[in-house]
Amino acid sequence: GSHGAQATGDGAAGGIIAANGVEADARATASLDSHVGDGTSIQAGQNVKVLAIATNNARVVGEGFDIGVAAVGVIDADAIAGEKSKVVQAVIGDGARIEAGGLVVEARSTDEAAVTTDASGGGLISVHSGDSRAVVSPLVTASLGEEVTVEVTNDVEVRAESITDGDAVAGGTTGGGFDVGESIARVTIDPEVHSQLGSGTTIVAGGDVTVEATFGKT
Repeated sequence: GSHGAQATGDGAAGGIIAANGVEADARATASLDSHVGDGTSIQAGQNVKVLAIATNNARVVGEGFDIGVAAVGVIDADAIAGEKSKVVQAVIGDGARIEAGGLVVEARSTDEAAVTTDASGGGLISVHSGDSRAVVSPLVTASLGEEVTVEVTNDVEVRAESITDGDAVAGGTTGGGFDVGESIARVTIDPEVHSQLGSGTTIVAGGDVTVEATFGKT
């Protein structure tokens, strides 16, 4: 599944006293669950695949411009892609039995957050600030539950993968007799990735058995 969010905030002000505030937020945090229920029995001549594939994209642009004798501008922007409360998971439930040519249980989430702010202005007294925050914190899980029985002639793959990218840019220009400008850009990348076999699970495979959890940046 693909989930995208985009926000744009643009503000301008002018006058003897000019004050302007811009807030823009975008959140892409889809939850995806591909699940074989507890106690399910599957027999197949070819491969059995349980897949959960998600893409979350959050993008924010915040801009502000103020001019006056006293000019004050504040821009606050957040882009959030993926979060711990919204899991992307591929699961075979407790007590399930799979007889097949092969088995693939895969969960993969690609999460990107990008935010840009530009706070500019001028005046005899000029105060401007821009705060950009990009947060990427997906939860990705691929698992076989407890007491699962798997008998295949080829490979068994249980894979969980997180691919992330976070970018934050905060800029601003001030001009005047008394200038105060502050631009802060913060990026947090905090994925949680699990690939696991439950207790009591039995696997008989004619090929390789792979249990893998990986994390990488784009």
